[in-house]
Amino acid sequence: MATSIGCDFRAPRQCGRQVNRDSYVTPDLQTYYRLSAYIPFLDFPIDELQDRFLKHRSVLCSFSALLPHRIVEERTVAGSICSTLLEKYPEDFSTASVDTFKAELQVWKGFWEEKSQ
Repeated sequence: MATSIGCDFRAPRQCGRQVNRDSYVTPDLQTYYRLSAYIPFLDFPIDELQDRFLKHRSVLCSFSALLPHRIVEERTVAGSICSTLLEKYPEDFSTASVDTFKAELQVWKGFWEEKSQ
């Protein structure tokens, strides 16, 4: 497409000390543009996905502790699970205190222990 309009591709000039852009020494033009444009272009969505999902792993693990098979296995309902969920989602627990939430978890645990027997 570029050749149809008379445009030729060239790598930018190379100098000893580059300050404002990356200076890659490459054997060909395709490698230069892969290093300077394509890989950073792909790196951005990967970083965004990691920020969105992997940083919330502890909160997601707290939710998995509420599943019936997990809550029955636990000897006591951990207070850290309660506090993590209450801190992360305060608008969903606006009327509930930590003690109320722990009491609800005890009822939930008792229900599933009864049901599993």
